[in-house]
Amino acid sequence: MQTTNHSALLQFACMKKVLTLACTVFALCCLCPEVAAIHHQEKTSKASSDIWFLQQNHTDLGLVDIYIASDEVKVVSQRSGYELLCKAPSWEVHGFRRSTKLEWISPLRLFDGLLLVNPQAFPNVNKAIFLPRAKGKTLGLNYTHFVQKDLSLSSVDGTADFATAPEVLEFLRRLYRSPNVQSVPLVIRTNHGMQKLPKFRMGSIRMGMGNDLRSGLIVELTTKSWKKIPYKADIFALPLHYKRTMTLPQVTFSPEMKNQFDEIFRDGTGFRGELHGSK
Repeated sequence: MQTTNHSALLQFACMKKVLTLACTVFALCCLCPEVAAIHHQEKTSKASSDIWFLQQNHTDLGLVDIYIASDEVKVVSQRSGYELLCKAPSWEVHGFRRSTKLEWISPLRLFDGLLLVNPQAFPNVNKAIFLPRAKGKTLGLNYTHFVQKDLSLSSVDGTADFATAPEVLEFLRRLYRSPNVQSVPLVIRTNHGMQKLPKFRMGSIRMGMGNDLRSGLIVELTTKSWKKIPYKADIFALPLHYKRTMTLPQVTFSPEMKNQFDEIFRDGTGFRGELHGSK
């Protein structure tokens, strides 16, 4: 009798394991197509959507191409040939140059447009408070005209027509060193007041070599054109197997520019040390 009961318990346990395995296989077979379909739907939705392409001109950066997606942004410098890319989920800023295969990477919170020309600059953000004053339309885009709280002549025209992540707006804000207006800047006007030129000895290089010493009201950013273009994943693809560099000007300065400044910066930013070998 005990042998019969033991045998029955073994059979029941085996049947339970078989049923559990069968249910698991059935569930996987049913759910996998749905999961795959959701993933395919997300990829198809993103691939079929449009992105925004802008051409902007900046007094310091020159003509740049801006690609804006829902959670990605890319900048291509027409003058200097470098590229900047910032995207979800990491939101790191990647600066790279295809011709030299060099790449610089930084967290978004440590990115500052001044680093493009001065590797010794301390990352900072423009904390000036700008308030909405008027609305208008330019190049077919709706914009809000923001003015500084202290009634200076500085102002920003920003558009909210581009639906994108806050991190994209933060990247553009840091790139152009503009105040936080929570929109894509189309025009930036900055009143520099009257600047005094610092006194220094010839041949000396100071930490503030990138300081802006211009005076008066300067239109720092203008938007030349914009259009919608189809989304392409390769536009926002990160470079592969590029050599990492610790300073952004290694990427933003072309080899010709580095050669011109080589004698000046050989002891400061490491152009000679990284490109021409140690002394």
